[in-house]
Amino acid sequence: MSIEGATFGLADLALVLVVTFLAVGTAYLPSPRAKSICFSIPLPFSAALISSGQSVDATNAIGFLAIWAFVWMAWFLYTKKVWHILLAELAALLFYCSASYVVPFYVDHDGLIESICFWSAWGVMIPVSLAMIVLLPAKPESHYKSPLPVPLKTLLIFMMVLFVVFAKSHMRGFITSFPYVTSFAVYESRHSLYTLARRMPSFIISFLPVLLLCRYLPEHVGFAGALVASWICFIPLFILMDRFYTRRDNPVLQSLTEENGEEFQ
Repeated sequence: MSIEGATFGLADLALVLVVTFLAVGTAYLPSPRAKSICFSIPLPFSAALISSGQSVDATNAIGFLAIWAFVWMAWFLYTKKVWHILLAELAALLFYCSASYVVPFYVDHDGLIESICFWSAWGVMIPVSLAMIVLLPAKPESHYKSPLPVPLKTLLIFMMVLFVVFAKSHMRGFITSFPYVTSFAVYESRHSLYTLARRMPSFIISFLPVLLLCRYLPEHVGFAGALVASWICFIPLFILMDRFYTRRDNPVLQSLTEENGEEFQ
């Protein structure tokens, strides 16, 4: 199916359904940790990569840098500037969409400049992620579950993702890192947005081998083989990062929660 040159096939339908499923799950999981885990699952990336039919290049890496900025921008505007959560998220989303339309004009699919941009993005994300792991303390935050009926929430998510998928042709690598689930996770995690942003390093570090394998392996094992290999690397690395955060944070969170006279969950 096509609308004014935009195509929509089975891979696109799979992307819409995967994102809808994860976003709905994020909306109804009350735990801040569970929300952060749900939005980090690379199913949307995998489906978007297949849907776009494009190889991994610098725009993918820059896209993840932009989604990282998206989460922290929403947190800053909502908690520090006291904007309404919808306005904060809209401003962050406008930033991401602007980057997704401007950057592809200046970054080629391959060549020296593309390689420099690809590795420069990771040269920023990895050191900053490690610094965040060391410097950002854990804070107890509220559990929250969406009060909206599931059918209504599902329809809203489905329509937004459908719109983005039709715009995929120009977004290039940004389509794989577009904040599909994150857009809803930020809204649903407005009572625990710091936790969502603080755990971004586990998402970034776990995704590094995914992008590397999907960038360099397809010419040797095919596209499907590269995706399988990337998932094999992602799962244990992400579990390790989650356990690291959980074991380090739980004693601190329990102590702070009990000091406030509340029950640790």
